[in-house]
Formats: sequence, structure tokens, C-alpha cells
Amino acid sequence: MSTSTNSPHDQSEKSIAVDGLPQHNMLLQNEFTEATLSLSPLLRPVSSLIAELTKTDPEIPAVACIDPVENAVDKMSALVWRVPDRDRQPEDDDPHLARLIHDLAALQPHAIAHVNFKYLTIGMIRQDDHRCDRIAGLPLKPGVFIFCIGK
Repeated sequence: MSTSTNSPHDQSEKSIAVDGLPQHNMLLQNEFTEATLSLSPLLRPVSSLIAELTKTDPEIPAVACIDPVENAVDKMSALVWRVPDRDRQPEDDDPHLARLIHDLAALQPHAIAHVNFKYLTIGMIRQDDHRCDRIAGLPLKPGVFIFCIGK
């Protein structure tokens, strides 16, 4: 196995070659935002893979986590302001769009079941209004927005 840096400017992106396997670029991206939550955090257990496989109790019985509905609200807003600015050239296309759509599909059962999802989403889109000049200031009405996000 060998390691090489792809970019002379970015030492955090490494390529790992394993004999007989194709080479892949691996990049771990962490994003943190400090914000006031709209929904109360949920307490969830945290288990290792070993605990899951052996069906034993979680190593950490409860840790505060963001509500999946709030996560879906944030992702829906990000999708709304990213789409108009998207460069549709394949080599320059925004890889975050595919991730957002995938995440929203996984979060859909939680989001659609929440009675205030559409209102929380509209509020977040209004809060993020400055992120895309092409749609800044457009009015958002719950009755019109309903076709996109259900209920």
C-alpha cells in the first residue's frame, strides 16, 4: 500500500493505492454551525459496531442529538439556495446537491410526519435568503410551497 498527495496545496486530501484495487481519493469533510435549535434535541443511544453485532447494550446510553426533522429543514433550505446557482457543466457540477437529495430521501419519513415541517422549512429558507442573490426576496407562501414538501 502506498500513499500520495494529489494536490501540492491541500495536504488533507490523500490517495491510497492498494495492490489489485482501484485508487480512490478520500476526503473527510466536517462542517459545524453554531445555531439555536428550533426543535428540542433527542436523546439517542450510541453503540459500537461490536455492540450492534453482538446485540449488547449500547456503550453510551444517551447522547443529545439534533432532531432529524431539523436536519431535513436545514438540508431543504440548502437545496433551495444551491439549485439556482448550480453550474451544470459536468466537471464543475456541485457534488453537494446529490448528497442533499440523498440525505433528504433518508430523512423524508421524519420530515413528512412532522406537523410543522413546512413552516420550519419556510422559516429557514427566509433566514438563508442572503445565500443566493438570484432568489433573494422571493415570497414564500405555505399554500404554494405545500406541493413540494407534502401535507
